[in-house]
Amino acid sequence: MDADGFELAVKIYVDRQGVSAYLGALEVGALAHVPEIRAMDYHRDSRRVAMMCFGIGVNECLPLGKRLLERGAEVRMAILDRDASRVVFGREFAKLEAAYPTSLRVRRYFSRPRPGDLEQGYPRIDVAAVSDFFGGNWIDGKPADYLEIVGSGRNERDAYEMVLEAGIWSKAHVGKGHPPFIIMKGPDGFNAPWRPLSPPEIPETPRSTSRFVAAGISALVVVGLTWFARFVARRRCRKRA
Repeated sequence: MDADGFELAVKIYVDRQGVSAYLGALEVGALAHVPEIRAMDYHRDSRRVAMMCFGIGVNECLPLGKRLLERGAEVRMAILDRDASRVVFGREFAKLEAAYPTSLRVRRYFSRPRPGDLEQGYPRIDVAAVSDFFGGNWIDGKPADYLEIVGSGRNERDAYEMVLEAGIWSKAHVGKGHPPFIIMKGPDGFNAPWRPLSPPEIPETPRSTSRFVAAGISALVVVGLTWFARFVARRRCRKRA
């Protein structure tokens, strides 16, 4: 990311629904209007971070993991794809693993591996795999202190259930059985508010115009109530007659 913009990694699904349909229609090198983005902040004092990154969710995990490693943290990252053909950022991860051979551990899990895929990774992740990879003491002799899960709503729910069932962290820990989530997201997260990055797609009504509109509406309401009162009065007079 620089002053002129940022690179966008797009995963295009076959059915092309929602955001995938919009981004999938963009030509390489084309520009996209970003009305607003969710700002993210993270716990910078993190020493041991467990990450579960589903599909293109690795697009969020990679830069965060890099920043954590630069600050001296230990990171274990489980990257989950359907098969090896879906893997992205292979070169970037290779460089990162070479730069941090001790403090970074990456495992790839394939939910529908094709022949030869398991030579590059592990079968579908489950409770046992979560416990094996993230459990126990880390380099400094302590368990993971923060957790990051990135994926679709269903992916995140499944991962959350696996984390709870694995019992890596005591249920007394935060009272929920998992470590604190490293990223707090808005609009209600205390360190990650929504921040508009571009003008609203629907221009706001100028204040002067708003005043005239409000005055006009008030006048119409008064006129309407007056006519209604007259109508009711006439009805009563007719009934008495």
